[in-house]
Amino acid sequence: MSGSRTSQLDIAATSNEGIVIQKQLEAGTVYGRIGYKFGPRLRFELVGFNLTDNQASAIDYFYILRLPGEPVGGIDVIHFHPIESRSFRLSMQATL
Repeated sequence: MSGSRTSQLDIAATSNEGIVIQKQLEAGTVYGRIGYKFGPRLRFELVGFNLTDNQASAIDYFYILRLPGEPVGGIDVIHFHPIESRSFRLSMQATL
């Protein structure tokens, strides 16, 4: 058993003036899965996440930030959360 998957991320936001900010991430992420079945009762599976170690953001948030000492109207900002770095998960399934 094996498989792979890719994903493409897009964002869009509207400022309080009605201006739309849109950004398309050029590089997606790549996931892969491979497994082996040892008879009817034992199975191993290895899953790899973000195999290309893409340094893009997983999601971007647009909002008005207002911290103490900043203008009353706030500042338009885009905050982002990075994609998790390359990682792997090994699992075993045994049936009694």
